[in-house]
This record gives sequence, C-alpha cells and structure tokens, in this order.
Amino acid sequence: MLDTSVDNAVAHVVLSRPEARNALNDDFWEAFPALIRAWDEDPAVRVIVISGAGPHFCAGIDLSYLSGLVPRASDPARGNEQLRRRIHDLQAAFDLLNTSRKPVLAVVHGACMGAGLDLVAAADMRYCAADAFFQIHEVNIGMVADLGSLQRLPRQLPDGVVRELAFSGRRMTADEALRLGFV
Repeated sequence: MLDTSVDNAVAHVVLSRPEARNALNDDFWEAFPALIRAWDEDPAVRVIVISGAGPHFCAGIDLSYLSGLVPRASDPARGNEQLRRRIHDLQAAFDLLNTSRKPVLAVVHGACMGAGLDLVAAADMRYCAADAFFQIHEVNIGMVADLGSLQRLPRQLPDGVVRELAFSGRRMTADEALRLGFV
C-alpha cells in the first residue's frame, strides 16, 4: 500500500494501490501512523511528501475496509461506542500530520476524494496537477465525512464553499482550488 523512501532529507510516501485508485485499506491504516511518527523523530528527515501512484491520488477509504469497522455487537450502544473509537483512531492518523514537526506536502493528481481529501487537508501545503479534483464524496453515498475534512477545510476555504462541497458532493477542480488558495 505504501512505497517509501528518503532522499536528501526528503521523505516520500506514495500511496501505491493504483488498481484500487489508492483506496485506503487496513494496510494503510496500520503502516501510515507508524511511518509518520518515525519520520517525525528522524533527524535525517526534514520534509515529508505524500503522493499517489497511477492515474489518481486517492479514491478515499476502501469500502470493504470500512464495512469491517462496523461492529457486530449484540448491544447497539456498545457497538456504537466501538465504532466511535475506531473512527477516532482513523482521525488520529491524519492528526499526526498536523502535529508533525516536519512540513508535510501533498502532491495531488486525478481524483482526491473522501478520506483522500481528509489526508490532503491535514497537510501543511498542497500542490496539484491540472487534472486534479477534490470531492467530499461521502455525501453521495449517504455517509458523513468524519476523518477531518469538515474540521480542517473551513480554515482553508471560504465557509460557503465548504458548505456547498459538503452538501452537494460536487467536484472542486484544480483551477478552483488554486483560485481559492487551497493549493
């Protein structure tokens, strides 16, 4: 899922599941936090760059992984609490980018959707190719965007734009993202 390297003090992490549009699966959620923590402590690393392999940056969370997060508890209240804790753990993975002492750069091309947008919104700086688009896709499939976009984007984009993206699920093009200062 992740290809990593460090060259000239620049740590690179490449989302590497192009056959699945780099959807974030259990391998990602296990490896990514440990990797960011390690690079944050490594004096040989001065900056972290995140990119994606293939035609898209990231299609969001892998839906088969997501379906496994829903607990099969006999007590609905306990099941809901387990799910809340699991989502908190996923949020914490992206929060590491905010608390890292190293600058984090996201380099986006193609689709950047759902949890991919959550990831990019947590980066210190964002760069994108002309074919990039950003989308809070969760609304289109009846979900809540709960990994950080709705908390971070209002600090990065005008409030009305964030609301429109969150309510409509429309794509924000690279040109619009540039014009609004997101990239």
